[in-house]
Amino acid sequence: MLRKQFAVTTLIAGMMSAVPTFGWAASDASITAVQQAYVAYYGRPGDFGGVAFWAGELDVNGGDLSALIDVFGTSEEYQVRFGNLSTTELVNNLYVQMFGREAEADGLAFWVSEIDSGVVTLGQVALSISGGARGDDIATLDNRTEVAIQFTNEIEAQGKAYSLDQISSARDLILTVDALTDAATFVAGADFSLTLDGFPSEDPDNGGENPDNGGENPDNGGSTDGTSISLDQLAVLAQNGIWRSTTQFGFEFEQDMGAGLSAQIKSSINGTSVSSFTVNGDSVLIDSCDAAGDEPLDDEDFVDSEDFDEDQLGCITSLETNYFQVSDTHVRMELSCDDVTYGTVEFLKISDSNEFNLGALSFSSSARSGVSTGGGVCGDHLYVNSEVMVSDNTFGIEDSVSESTTISVRSPYGNSNVFFEFRFSGQAAPGSYTVATIPDFTGTQKTVSVDVKSAEFGGSASDPEGLSISSGSVTLSAVSDLSASGTFELVTVEGETLSGNFNFNLQ
Repeated sequence: MLRKQFAVTTLIAGMMSAVPTFGWAASDASITAVQQAYVAYYGRPGDFGGVAFWAGELDVNGGDLSALIDVFGTSEEYQVRFGNLSTTELVNNLYVQMFGREAEADGLAFWVSEIDSGVVTLGQVALSISGGARGDDIATLDNRTEVAIQFTNEIEAQGKAYSLDQISSARDLILTVDALTDAATFVAGADFSLTLDGFPSEDPDNGGENPDNGGENPDNGGSTDGTSISLDQLAVLAQNGIWRSTTQFGFEFEQDMGAGLSAQIKSSINGTSVSSFTVNGDSVLIDSCDAAGDEPLDDEDFVDSEDFDEDQLGCITSLETNYFQVSDTHVRMELSCDDVTYGTVEFLKISDSNEFNLGALSFSSSARSGVSTGGGVCGDHLYVNSEVMVSDNTFGIEDSVSESTTISVRSPYGNSNVFFEFRFSGQAAPGSYTVATIPDFTGTQKTVSVDVKSAEFGGSASDPEGLSISSGSVTLSAVSDLSASGTFELVTVEGETLSGNFNFNLQ
């Protein structure tokens, strides 16, 4: 769950992660890799928001495309365009989209067999084929990728709409590019311009068909249109059911540190929770789903713009929140600074009932009864990749980077909830981490700080007290932005031992 502690004051401390479309550019290498994936899998240029999101993810995870390809394979676009094709047709289509030719018989038979037997997915095949391209094949793929990059940039620069309705013309354009195409000449040519001209403007005053597109949705590998809605309309949608909220933020600002010293700070967040949400006045409340008791924990989310300090964010004129309905089960909230969107929350409805079996946490204790969430109860988790980089110092102080990954798990316990937060030094990866009161966030040592809270330990549901952890270890067996698993063995300052495991997967 995105909690109040991750609002602006924590942004400055570095609790949020880089999303390039919201403040700064991703690396050229990551942008190229993502566009190549769009060309290979979809046969088209990526939308600006989707490319920016995934390129930012690649910069964080060292270039691993597996998460992107997994999402591509479950997207709405995939189902609409490719859902009825046979495995043979799907694999052959990859060759056509990447290289402009049919697949060889032997290669086609091999990959069809691998997919049908469950050894690999279509996305993994796309990566393997593109990675092994040679000669005219790699020349064609490189040229198509470069044209796709330029096309995406022009779509954004000209304020054009880019949705499922425009995909076929974009794909047709890319299919005309081959190994002999000079990308620069092609981009300056008539076909490129005519295709762009055929895309509607997002501005209704210029004949646009989509005045309230509500931004991009990187979760499905492309853009989605959305209709602007009021808080009252949002309240109707939020009346019941369980929603998965996915949050992306990123921004960059310059901080005046006095005495002529300034620093550039970048930060970002990627959070996911299973929860319900309600509208209360001008704010949206994200409610912990508490199936065990009658006292759920309510946390006001970031969405009330009055919670933010406009001066700290560098806003000159305005800071506002807007709401968009993509469908009955999909709502987007956008936070904008001076009319530039730098943060979004996507709400996707996953259940009509108020219960959801997350099965996230179990632990035993030397002094307290154990807890297990394996049986039809709700829970939530937050995954945050954090980075603060201080650079461009006028005094010539050495650049510094502080990185951490936070994994939070909340599950019912007694009449309220138990909340575990593991904050790992550096970028979390499988392995064992030693508990430290002050972790080494330079990432040179594998340390973790642990926070355990529950109203059952003292205090109230609205202000739960915690257990002070003095030592122990946490072992991550697997981790991604939507899943994590591991074990822990912790010792409190009173000498009590807590041991258990956490395991969730919301993909």
